[in-house]
Amino acid sequence: MSKLLNAPAVVSVAMAVSITGLTAPQSIADATIVVWSIVASILALVGARRCKTSARSVFTLFATVASLISLGIIVRGIHGAFIGVDQPIPSPADFIHLPAYVLCVVAASRLFQHRAKKDDSGAWLDTAATIVALLIVASVSFLLEFGFDSSVDLGRRVIVLSYTFLVLSVFGIALRVGATPGNRPTSYYLLGGATAAFTVADLAGTFTDVHGGSASIAIALSPITFGLLLAAVWHPSVNDLIVPAEDADTSVGPFRIVVLGAALISPASILLVADLDHSGKRAILISLSILLAALILVRVVGLLRNQELSVQLDRLLVDEIRVLSGLDSDTAVAERLPTSLQSVLPSGALIQSHEKRVNAQLVHEVPQNLKKSSGNFLSIECGREIHAAHRQASESLIRDAGLIAASLEGIAATAKQDSEREANERLAASERRFRALVQNSNDVVIVMDEVGRVKFATESTERSLGYQVDELLDQPLSRILHEKDRPAAERFFFSVVDGAAHQRRYEFRGLTAEGEVRLYESVVTDMREVEGIEGFVLNAADVTDRRRLERDLKDAETIDPLTMQYNRKAFLDEIDIANRRASVTGDPIGVAIIDLDDFKTINDALGPVQADRALVEVAHRIRQSVGVNDVIARLSGDEFGVLLADIDSSMGAVAEVERILRELVAPMTISDFTIIAKATAGVFVDSSGLEDAIGFLKNADTALTVAKGTNRGSAVLFEDTMAEAVEQRLDLRTTLEIALETRGLRLAYQPIIDTFTGQIVSLEALARWTHPDRGEISPGVFIPIAESSGLISRLGDWALKTACKQVVAWDKAGYSFFTVSVNVSGHQLREDDYIQRVREILEATGVDPSRIIVEITESVLIDDTDFVANRIRSLRELGLALAIDDFGTGYSSLSYLQRYEFDYLKIDSGFVRPLGKDDDAQEREIVSAIVQLAQGLGAITVAEGIENVEEMTALEKLGCDRLQGFLFYRPIEVEAIEGALASSIDEAQAA
Repeated sequence: MSKLLNAPAVVSVAMAVSITGLTAPQSIADATIVVWSIVASILALVGARRCKTSARSVFTLFATVASLISLGIIVRGIHGAFIGVDQPIPSPADFIHLPAYVLCVVAASRLFQHRAKKDDSGAWLDTAATIVALLIVASVSFLLEFGFDSSVDLGRRVIVLSYTFLVLSVFGIALRVGATPGNRPTSYYLLGGATAAFTVADLAGTFTDVHGGSASIAIALSPITFGLLLAAVWHPSVNDLIVPAEDADTSVGPFRIVVLGAALISPASILLVADLDHSGKRAILISLSILLAALILVRVVGLLRNQELSVQLDRLLVDEIRVLSGLDSDTAVAERLPTSLQSVLPSGALIQSHEKRVNAQLVHEVPQNLKKSSGNFLSIECGREIHAAHRQASESLIRDAGLIAASLEGIAATAKQDSEREANERLAASERRFRALVQNSNDVVIVMDEVGRVKFATESTERSLGYQVDELLDQPLSRILHEKDRPAAERFFFSVVDGAAHQRRYEFRGLTAEGEVRLYESVVTDMREVEGIEGFVLNAADVTDRRRLERDLKDAETIDPLTMQYNRKAFLDEIDIANRRASVTGDPIGVAIIDLDDFKTINDALGPVQADRALVEVAHRIRQSVGVNDVIARLSGDEFGVLLADIDSSMGAVAEVERILRELVAPMTISDFTIIAKATAGVFVDSSGLEDAIGFLKNADTALTVAKGTNRGSAVLFEDTMAEAVEQRLDLRTTLEIALETRGLRLAYQPIIDTFTGQIVSLEALARWTHPDRGEISPGVFIPIAESSGLISRLGDWALKTACKQVVAWDKAGYSFFTVSVNVSGHQLREDDYIQRVREILEATGVDPSRIIVEITESVLIDDTDFVANRIRSLRELGLALAIDDFGTGYSSLSYLQRYEFDYLKIDSGFVRPLGKDDDAQEREIVSAIVQLAQGLGAITVAEGIENVEEMTALEKLGCDRLQGFLFYRPIEVEAIEGALASSIDEAQAA
């Protein structure tokens, strides 16, 4: 039967019944729970009869409680069916359930009495305080509300509150049992689980009565309560549960601290939490708090009294030891000792003095031999010989010898007692220090015999390995070794036994009592010749945590802590390994550096924490995109490296990296923000083995630099000519920075005309740079350099400020009929202080903001719509007009236009060039749609890049508002602008 009723099987059945109670129709659920409770109760009663005497009485009480509760469930169900009420209270079943709950309190109390070593009134005070504290919490939570609810029948309230008080009493006693030292076999935990389930189920039922709602918790836990009790009764360890504690728990441990804390905070909890809207509630809570405080006070007084008695006992011991140590003879000590013991031992202790009987037998050879010896004798007197059987002569001789000895003892004791006492005290102190050092050391110290059996072990063995010292005595050392380390450890030990070495060091894996593997650094020393040890001493230090830390530190040298990928150092090592392999096999290997474009914007918009999450997602996507033999690493903040190990050609490497870039472009959601991680990559491929790891990274980085300057968002393969191009680019960057400092840049202005009047209505400010050595540098070259190097903000601020100053100058010259547009990059727009800088420029120059148009490229709109919308709104609030540049390149949507309220749409030149040709139908439809869209939004359309009359004619027919291109004007230097404006006015007037 015990095999069938094992804990896993019983608990599984209980859980199945619980699930049935929750999911099956009510009739089936109720029947299943009732049948299970009856069966479990009967089997628990049978199991209790199998227990030993002490355990039998306790578990018979618990089984009886279960049986009465089962009977009560049946009676309540029949009564409810008869009167048409589900779970009626009051009910005849309460005459069964209430005694059952009382009996449960008795059973829990009996269990506590058995497990406690002696009757401890303080423990019962702790229990009472726990119960009162639980009552306070329950009262504040729901009991007072229910108890004073006049809409509920008084009988029902009294009965429900009685159940709650009894179940809290059971739980309080159970908590005190848990705090009591003693055996804790499996049945202990099973019974504890049953008590917890019983308490939660009952309180959940009461809470449902008060607040309404589902009784699913009580239904689910009821079968489990019966199952855990049944498993506890039938478990083989049930008799061990009653074994009393070795030592009474008299320390102020965590349990008592919790109770004291509950007493201290209960008044505050009443004031802060309880809704004391009724005088009766206040009276009850205050009474409970006073009772709890009184219990704690009595408990504290008892603890202080015990402490006082302990101090008094220590003082008496010290005084009596001082008196005894001052006596000058053993006789005096023997006479004083009973009095000393009576002063420190409990009243009623019996003290008995034992004297050692001296039996002597003298023969004639002894005096003669003593005379010949070298002993330091004061006198040797040879008397007459007597026979040992001659009683009278023997007693007389012994009496005379005793008198002589007593006299000599007094003289000798007086001379040497002090010195011996001091020597003994020094020896005892030394032994205490040595024992304290050994016992409190964290190192394991074990003494073994020649075959490796444990003869002695320190208490630190228990702390480190979890074994009781008694468990290891006379056991082979291999018991604490990991099975894979036992052969080597035995060879190591016997090499010391055989004398190959007096002392040896060894590192082994130990196995704790719980099965945990720990690493130990040990020294075995041969101390067979040392008196008191006479064996082999093992000193073992637990180095598990130190080795783990060393391993973590090593990982920290090679692993990026954020993405958990290789760092730059480890990546270089992997490149070296792959390169050496390639030099032998001839297979190509590739290294790619992938850099996230404009990641600073993402960091500024999301914040560093969420930006880190984006980097982790990028690393994950790269890892998912590469092959199993490829290696990825995080080289810097937003830069990743990929070692391509399975490629067949340079183009194959580029194709692999392009595929990674396509995976990164897919939108990712970080904290409700949708972002796109665009990236650019440089790739280097080699199979010669002549290039080192640094060279791989340098060449890949060169290709990346070229890619960023010419073809962002793609992967570029390194070519030998790129090194020179990169050097030129670096030179341009340095010179551009100098030009910004020394005003080496200038603005040219390209006019924009009205389609129907031909008059200049606006100018676009365009940056121009003449390099001191290379001459005119195209904006298509130096603008990307400024963006990648961080100079774009200074360049943009310079352009806006210069254009504003020039507009003011033209106003003074009488030319105030046109606007000037200035381009703004996405980098500038996303900077935190950009709006403030624009405001300061407008105020410093005094320009009319309505004369300035800010041109924003269309691609900026999709990066972070909320952020961009706020920036555009701020620019409009400054009085500036807004234009979308390069419109129609495939990014915008109608929702963007409606949200941002732009004043101008500049149609990209790519849609203009096909116009006027035979196959321009599709482009005409696109441009017509853009014009109609702008008209619907109240925006002005501007066509860019017009170079011939056919394009102009087509745009006129499509209704485009303004035109810009070389057909009309090329960019004009500032000195010639006024002449162009005057000519434009004259031509318009002549027309």
